[in-house]
Amino acid sequence: MSRLEIIPMKNPFKKNSMAFPLSVLFLLLTTSCSPSKNTKKAQQEDAENAEVPMDCSAGEFTKWSILGGKTVHANSPIARSVVYIKIQIGESIAQCTSTLIGPDVLLTAAHCVISPRGLLAEAGTAYFSTNPACDKKANRLVSIGFKKIISNEKYSNSKMNSEDDVALILLERSAPSDYQPMVVENQNLTSFEMNNVYITGFGKSEGYQITDRNQSRLKISSINVQSKLDFSKISMTEGKSYYQLAQPEGGVCAGDSGGPLIVIKNDRPVIIGVASTVLGSKKNQEPCKGISRFCDISGQRDWIQDQLSKLNRALP
Repeated sequence: MSRLEIIPMKNPFKKNSMAFPLSVLFLLLTTSCSPSKNTKKAQQEDAENAEVPMDCSAGEFTKWSILGGKTVHANSPIARSVVYIKIQIGESIAQCTSTLIGPDVLLTAAHCVISPRGLLAEAGTAYFSTNPACDKKANRLVSIGFKKIISNEKYSNSKMNSEDDVALILLERSAPSDYQPMVVENQNLTSFEMNNVYITGFGKSEGYQITDRNQSRLKISSINVQSKLDFSKISMTEGKSYYQLAQPEGGVCAGDSGGPLIVIKNDRPVIIGVASTVLGSKKNQEPCKGISRFCDISGQRDWIQDQLSKLNRALP
């Protein structure tokens, strides 16, 4: 069983809209008792294996992940930096996307690691693959557990303040050697560099309903920015802001939370934002077609550096 948290929010662009976090909490346990760890694991595996058969063909997927997105080649620079994660929150499992920003550090969304009641995640696992289910089936999936989870203390699920929707994850060991940290924005970008932005993630949707937890595959979509109606930066207090992106034909969806908003600079992908929420159409029941929001990393760089210094880490 899956549940999508729906929270009404005023949309300045449309009437009859709704806003919701992109992450999805999978309610694996519905009984009031507390099963043993082994029972929980068995129930989780049964739930995962009860989905539709996997398609591990090399062909491009069009109905999974980012709506309208294209499958990311496993050897691309972006694929070597974007990581699929599962997070344990109480008796529920959340699935999100994250970005490697250090040898053993991931950047994701705060709402991925905090329950609606404010409970911080207890544990989690990072999966280093563009197609985790198929790599698991082939016994070549590399997974690394979480050592520490740090959420921005100013983020609130009730407020859904996208400008503070960031979190860091320290892994138990370094990522595989063929993975490379993505560059984090450290200066203002030119309008030319912002002409094309890219969204990528492991989320999945078919007909806007959550389906097949196993068939998670990294996808990417390119957006050519024509005007501020397509893409804009919304300034908030304390020098923070968030990006707002129109996606009328589909884009980030459930499970893409925490994924990077990317520009290409000097032929290298640079992360400028973290996927936070979507303002979808309540009337048409199409939550993944609307306006998406991304936490602006430039306003969080000081927080990120401060937290990394406490871990004896630093941005590359």
